[in-house]
Amino acid sequence: MKFKVIIFDIDGTAIIHSFYGRPSKALIRVVKKAQNQALVSAATGRSFPAAREIFQQLNLKSPCVISGGTQIADPKTENILWQIQLSKNQVKQIIQVCLPYDYEILLSNELKGKPAIEKLINRKEGIVYIMAVKPKDVDILIEKLNKISGVVVHKTASWNIGNIDLHVTNVKATKKHAIEKLIEIFGVNKEEVIGVGDSFNDLPIFEAVGFKVAMGHAPNELKDKADFIAPSIKEDGLVTVIKKFIL
Repeated sequence: MKFKVIIFDIDGTAIIHSFYGRPSKALIRVVKKAQNQALVSAATGRSFPAAREIFQQLNLKSPCVISGGTQIADPKTENILWQIQLSKNQVKQIIQVCLPYDYEILLSNELKGKPAIEKLINRKEGIVYIMAVKPKDVDILIEKLNKISGVVVHKTASWNIGNIDLHVTNVKATKKHAIEKLIEIFGVNKEEVIGVGDSFNDLPIFEAVGFKVAMGHAPNELKDKADFIAPSIKEDGLVTVIKKFIL
């Protein structure tokens, strides 16, 4: 099988899991070569402002999934090609659930947030980020948020080690939905697409692609569904994947 597209997560897959993480020189080189043979794209929970520098360093040219699957954007022009948002009422309900907590809340493209009690909601939003949730509160918050009609919650490792970030989106705007739309834009078959991820919020990637790759440090829930397990991020596993299956 000749793969025509590779779509990879950013944090924990293309870079170390940190807001300040950046791609290795080896990854930059291999992505440059791969773009001569296939479409290379990212699917990240990050908003465009948080992903911009990484897109630039990798010199990605193909449309990418951003903001947890709520948008598809051109990494060069920054034009939004597709999006599905939460209604203003849904955002208000999400904030209401978070009121008893002092967790930092970010809306859409915000890089710095505030606790729920300080958030003013006056419009639709693509995604609500609930940052650095303590493990004891994760399941409680997810249970409450899942009671809101038309939303879905994905958990991912926080930049604050030991805690969990929650990404809340429209139920029709996950990485799965966005990648299915991206595959349609690319004009390829699902079987010709590789998806690479490392965390729980990458399970929707696996649902949308033909060949599933989990990073070596990924949780078992992801590894169990993978067709191939790559070396970890510390070993630049994404470089291995691109060389093996694209180059």
